[in-house]
Amino acid sequence: MPVLPDQASAAFLQELIKDAKAQIRNGFILGLVGLLFASFGFLSYATGTLGFSLAWLALGIAGAAMVIGAFYVMIHADMQQNRWKRQLVAFASSAVKSPEATPSTVEGEEYFDENYQDWKNPFEEDKEVEENHFQSR
Repeated sequence: MPVLPDQASAAFLQELIKDAKAQIRNGFILGLVGLLFASFGFLSYATGTLGFSLAWLALGIAGAAMVIGAFYVMIHADMQQNRWKRQLVAFASSAVKSPEATPSTVEGEEYFDENYQDWKNPFEEDKEVEENHFQSR
């Protein structure tokens, strides 16, 4: 498989994810049609309302096979979609190189130390900042 440029491989993964969503939708529709065929075929065969023939039984079996096929299509497409999403996330995270994790700082103040002791809420107002703000007015 040839190596694609970064943007092309990300776009390719996004298209694969869209295709998997379409396959899931198509599998759902196939399942509904199969369920309709199976119920109509088996009920007509069992009750004999439209004549007692093997054609109704064959329609019911075909509908059951469609339901089973639809479940296979939906499960397989969902597994592929999740795999491609993980690849896209891994690709995006590798493309954006983040610096090593360091404690969050604002104007030189650390919100937590390495041992997570003396933790300071980042949304908590600083009393010193408030006092300096009021004193400057």
